Amino acid sequence: MIDDRCSTIHGPRTTSIQDNIADPETTVYSSELRCQGMVSPMIEKIPTSMERLQHDMRADPKIGDDLFFFPEYNDVEGFSGTGNIWFVGLKRSRRSFPDTGDTLLYETLSELGLANAHLTHISKERGLVTAQGIEHTEIQRMRPYFRQELDLCDPSVIIGFDQNVYHALKYMAATDDVAIRFLNQSGWLDGRNPDQLRANIQSIIEDADKSD
Repeated sequence: MIDDRCSTIHGPRTTSIQDNIADPETTVYSSELRCQGMVSPMIEKIPTSMERLQHDMRADPKIGDDLFFFPEYNDVEGFSGTGNIWFVGLKRSRRSFPDTGDTLLYETLSELGLANAHLTHISKERGLVTAQGIEHTEIQRMRPYFRQELDLCDPSVIIGFDQNVYHALKYMAATDDVAIRFLNQSGWLDGRNPDQLRANIQSIIEDADKSD
């Protein structure tokens, strides 16, 4: 079952994962004004919890300057996504955004009605991942922030970009009641195999719904 908004308080989940519909609202107004159609374009945008988390990380002197957070693109909300279906990688290389893999991933999520899925990395610092994975000191720097991320947007399913994400998630203390799955083919990273990527994501979500 799905909670489709990030929050520090989680009520009962009343919808399935496949019913997790994107909510494009990123500005918080009073419900009364919204219902009356009186939302003024001059009202200042209130930062979301995820935006405040980004600010805190950028201001932390222990964290590098070259950080990456998945941006909003092709109507997909990226790091600001409020759904509790997560897509997680280890860390971003220094390649530009969007590349062919990004475009395919975002297009696929949009087609599947997952525009508000939360897209993130274990480490927000750009750079190459060695065969040994992310350095332990880097994981330590990122751990408190990733745990805040988990608390803000309680995931029901975490879909890793590859199997190496699993061990990092365990260290990051992803809760045991979160289903952790993996994309089983890497061709999408180069913009290849769009049908396989779509089928893979659909299968993961359907299986998670059955076990919920």
